[in-house]
Amino acid sequence: MAFNYKRSVIVLIIVLFFLLSIKGLAQDKVGGPITLGTSSVGSAFYIMSVGIGEIISKKVGINITVESVGGSDANARALGKKKIDLAMLNSLSVASAYQGKGSFVKEGKIDLRVIAQGQQAIRNIITRTVSGIKTPYDLRGKRFIGKRPALADLEMITNALLKAYGIPVDSLKLLQTIETKEALEALKIGIADGAIIPAGLRSSTLLELTQSVDITFLSISEEKMKQILHELGPAFQEAIIPKGTYRGQTEDVRAPSLIAVIAVRSDFPEALAYTITKTILESEKELQTVHSEAKEWNVKNSLRLPPAPFHPGTIRYFKEKGLWSIELEKYNEILIKTGRN
Repeated sequence: MAFNYKRSVIVLIIVLFFLLSIKGLAQDKVGGPITLGTSSVGSAFYIMSVGIGEIISKKVGINITVESVGGSDANARALGKKKIDLAMLNSLSVASAYQGKGSFVKEGKIDLRVIAQGQQAIRNIITRTVSGIKTPYDLRGKRFIGKRPALADLEMITNALLKAYGIPVDSLKLLQTIETKEALEALKIGIADGAIIPAGLRSSTLLELTQSVDITFLSISEEKMKQILHELGPAFQEAIIPKGTYRGQTEDVRAPSLIAVIAVRSDFPEALAYTITKTILESEKELQTVHSEAKEWNVKNSLRLPPAPFHPGTIRYFKEKGLWSIELEKYNEILIKTGRN
């Protein structure tokens, strides 16, 4: 019994030393408690960031402070200026910042790395059923909401969609709204025939809309989706909306989407990135209590092709689990080379 007691004490000391060393690494190399930047207070990103921060703090003792920075672009810039250490942002902001494109042309590239990937932000292409629009080919001559100042990706998707289906931009009336609520109202009263609506799967706003108006969800063919995703770049992914998700939806629908991402700078400590990745991806039960979409921060979703290279600490975790593939290795190398050019 004495031997077992001593062994237990030794094991406990080793565990405590490991936890303290990781915590110390976070504070010494990052410069104090880690700051996780995210969107406005009360938003889904903010709620999930707070929950993830609390889980990491509870499980491994790393002190994470969540800071409301603003939109995804603002968080990417805050990472670049070293005002925050991690950020939850959408994949378009990650890709644009990493490549120095879009809204990041002036300041240039920000050397970001991906820690984990979560839920899809689907860009639903919907129309009023009475408009007779059954496929994207039918958009000619129709009033379509495909632009929003705060979401550049909506116009990008609209242009890529029209190009793939051979529809001239001037052959339809392209409308712009300020927010989703305005677009939904335009569909309800018939000011618009169709729109691109950003929303998660089983969105409450879309569920409500389909209860009051007959709505058709346009599905992009597999061939056209490949063209569209090639045109849009690595920030975008294919999403499948299962049949029966919304009233009147009798078939699976294929649509473009962005991905929620937790990103850091390339100089973020590898051991710390490994620990954070491991903690997030192995906390599925705890994440389910944080937010309805928080459970999407899992291994399967994180293994999607990323908008910027994976962090070496994250790669270390994937390799440890036997999940790092040749495809991911090659894709990661391509992204790294892109960032250097």
